[in-house]
Amino acid sequence: MFLTVHRQLPATGALRSPPAWLLEITRNVVRHVWRTRSRAVRRADALRRDGPVAAVADPHAQLERRQEADRLERALARLDAGQREVVWPSDVQQLPSAAVAALTGLSPEALRVRRFRARRQLARQLGDRGSGAYGEPRRNRGK
Repeated sequence: MFLTVHRQLPATGALRSPPAWLLEITRNVVRHVWRTRSRAVRRADALRRDGPVAAVADPHAQLERRQEADRLERALARLDAGQREVVWPSDVQQLPSAAVAALTGLSPEALRVRRFRARRQLARQLGDRGSGAYGEPRRNRGK
C-alpha cells in the first residue's frame, strides 16, 4: 500500500484533498486484491472440477479417460454402502484415516479392515488381478 502511494505522489502535483486521494488509492488496491483472490478461487475450483488441463487435448486420450472414469463409477456403485462410505473419503478425497474414522464413527481397526476389503473388491471388479489391494504387486507368500 505504501509503495503504491509513493509511486502516485510525483504524478499528482498539488493535491486538493489528500485524504480523499489516499482513500481512492486504498479502494483501488483493495479491489485489485479481491479480484486476484476471486480469480484464484475460480481457477482452483475449475482445476478441482475438471482436473489438470493437458496442453493439447487428445480426443482419444479424453475418451479413454472418460471410459475409465465411467468404469470406476460403476465399480464404486456396486460396492455396498459401508464400503463406499470408507473408500470415497479415503481414496478419492484422500482424507487421513483419523478423519475418515471420525466421519464414519468406525474404530481405526474397523476402518482399516473395511477399506482393505473394499479396495480388494474394487480391484476384482476392475479386473486388476495382478496387483494387491493397495495397487502394489502381490507378494509371493510361499504358496
